[in-house]
Formats: sequence, structure tokens, C-alpha cells
Amino acid sequence: MRQLILYSFIGLLSIYTAKAQYSETISSDRPGATYSANTLGSRVLQFQAGGDFVSNSFDNQWTERNLLGWQFDGMIRVGILERLEIGFPIAYRNVKQQNVTVGNSDPIENLAWGINLRGNVLQSNGKTPDIGMFVEVRFPDAEMTRFADGISQVFLLNISQPLEERITLSSSIGMARHSFADFVYTLNLNVSVSQRVSLFVEHYGAYRREYGPTTFANPEPKKYDFWYAQVNAGIAVLATDDFQLDVQG
Repeated sequence: MRQLILYSFIGLLSIYTAKAQYSETISSDRPGATYSANTLGSRVLQFQAGGDFVSNSFDNQWTERNLLGWQFDGMIRVGILERLEIGFPIAYRNVKQQNVTVGNSDPIENLAWGINLRGNVLQSNGKTPDIGMFVEVRFPDAEMTRFADGISQVFLLNISQPLEERITLSSSIGMARHSFADFVYTLNLNVSVSQRVSLFVEHYGAYRREYGPTTFANPEPKKYDFWYAQVNAGIAVLATDDFQLDVQG
């Protein structure tokens, strides 16, 4: 699978009790696919929004298809307790899917919304990692590569390990589930080049087991392992302590 995603992000942080948040500056999941291991802190409200340009080609021994279009992602995050928050994601996509195998092309529009919970299990002391748990349900499915209506669930273990004062290695590991389950993972290396600018490079991927089509000669569906991995990178800039801009590709 070959995929290109260009992503821009705007973050806005509203603080009711300044002493309740973990840092003086905004802390978000963006940029990248890795989720933060920390929560926002008690009585903190944060908005995240961004857009993707998607150009995707997929092929295996049974099918070949191409995707071209764009997607909007948004999230409202609310800190309930110091180590517990609730989130409300929304996603809209508009793409055209071309099935090269059968020679047709279909426009696809999809709007999805949901709810998630995030908890911080362990806070870093500078040497130990931050560890958090993330659970999300979306209606209908909001997975980038799936377009069927239905409920999707995500279960993640999020780990963030400081390596040096300005370098952090983070990872999200778990399961994304719809009609079948994917094992998903990310590995994100973030470097703060200044107090306002940070760079990252990230490796991410997924694994699933699927079944090939049946035929008269082979009535039993054939199992095969489907695995893909990709790399992205980007930059984040703090315009103010409560406002962040970023881009990734």
C-alpha cells in the first residue's frame, strides 16, 4: 500500500484552572498518528481540527483500487479529573474510489462522530515513561480505509518515554475493530528544537487476517495475512501557549 497524507492542525486550549494542567503550553495528539499518554488535566477544554489530502493505492492478489480525495478531522477534549478526560471526535471524508480490477469508480462521502475516554495510568518523573489508556467508539465507521456504516472501536495503550531533555519516544499499541480487527501500532520520535518548534518522524502500521474469495474449485475461503507500514514526518509550531499550528506528510 502506498499512501500520501498532508495534514494541517489548529489547536486551541481554554483553561478554567491554570494550575490543573500539566504544562504551561498546549499538549495535543498532533501532529502524527500517536495518541498522547497524558490527559489534559482537570477542568481543561481543548479543540483540535485539521484536514487531510489523501492519495492512496492498494493492491493484492485479488484486487487493486485507488483513493483520491480529502478528509476533515475534529476533536473536542474535556478534562474531567486530573487523570481522566472525555473526547468527542468528528470526521468527514469525501473521496473517489476507483476499483481497477472491475473498472468502476464510485464517489464516497462519510460523516462519523463518536466518544472516547482517556486515562493516565503513570506519570513520568523524567526517567520513567508516561503511560495511558485510550478507548473510543465511533458511529458509523471512521477508519480511513473503510467506508461501511457501522460501529468501530479503538483500544490503545499509549506510552511516552523521555530520552533526553528535548527528545521523546512515544508509541500507541492496540486494536482498531470494525467487521474485523486490526492490530495497530505507532512509533513516534519527537525533537524540540526550541521552546516553540518541534519536529517528529513516525513509523506506523497495521496487521489483520483476511479471507480471500471462494470459488467452485476452492469452496473454503483462503486465509491470508495483510500487513502494511508507513512513515510520516512533520513540524509543530506554538503560535502562543494555547494555540498550535502543524503540518505533516
